[in-house]
Amino acid sequence: MPPFIQYTFGFIGAVTARILSHNKPVFLIGWTAVAISAILVYFLNYLPLSASFIVSIFSLFGLGGNMMVCASLGFVAQLIGKNHDNAAFVFASNSFFDKIFSGLIVFWLNSFNVSESFILSYGVVLFTSLALPSMLFFK
Repeated sequence: MPPFIQYTFGFIGAVTARILSHNKPVFLIGWTAVAISAILVYFLNYLPLSASFIVSIFSLFGLGGNMMVCASLGFVAQLIGKNHDNAAFVFASNSFFDKIFSGLIVFWLNSFNVSESFILSYGVVLFTSLALPSMLFFK
């Protein structure tokens, strides 16, 4: 059931991103949803575990994840601009390197043998310190 909830809220996030159609606020809303979900996962042992709690975690991950993906593809489209000759190559290489580097990061993080909640919270901290400030200067 949780994957269906994540998919449903991901679809809602994608539709919301299309309606808003401004990449920066869509990305920030998505990041906020994922950050809240990551914080909930981090404190999973200290909060009461219920079905609504699990549903809220999956719904926030689905909503935020898809909103960030839609916004990041919008950023890539902005970088391409009117030069449509190389657009397919840019999107394909973006997708390819995203999958390669994500896989390498997963293997690298697994080599530390730490808990998943630590990795998730560290990912949010790393994103906040590196990627979010660059968002503020992106036009």
